[in-house]
Amino acid sequence: FGPRQKHLGSGGKRPHIATMPFRMLAIDADGTLLGPEGAISPPVCSAIAAVQDRGLQVVLCTGRRFRTTRRIVRELSLKGPMVVQNGSLVKDAQTGTTLARNALPRELYRPALALLRSVGAPLAYVDDLGDGFDIVCEPPDRGHAFQAAYVEANAETTLVVDSLDELEPEKVCLLSCMAA
Repeated sequence: FGPRQKHLGSGGKRPHIATMPFRMLAIDADGTLLGPEGAISPPVCSAIAAVQDRGLQVVLCTGRRFRTTRRIVRELSLKGPMVVQNGSLVKDAQTGTTLARNALPRELYRPALALLRSVGAPLAYVDDLGDGFDIVCEPPDRGHAFQAAYVEANAETTLVVDSLDELEPEKVCLLSCMAA
């Protein structure tokens, strides 16, 4: 609908939201559930609990990595699926099992790496390689200072390799880089 159009229900009246059969609330983390300091406020916790008490499933949808969303899931007692890594992964909130993965297409992998390398050192986000790593990158000294600090801060979950060309494209969910 355009900005001036109104959706009217039967009889030309607006439908009452309370009568619509909502079953799920999909919600973002940063700036929605989390305040500026990264904390969940008591009113937000209460609101999410009230929604769950009404029988709605709350699904966290975020650009964050699965690993960094687990705290949010625990604090809000979320169950069921969660969408992470900018929509490239759907994980079970409780078990961490991957329910769906949208890997970067093989034919786009090398051109995407080349494009990212033209502005900085790429980071590959993967669905856990089985050894606890979910970020793979080339040596941090090839990248921007912010990226080197990010890699250092996430050292426990970051695998540094000589070249991302060695990584199997099917394992890559997302590529990014931090550039000047």
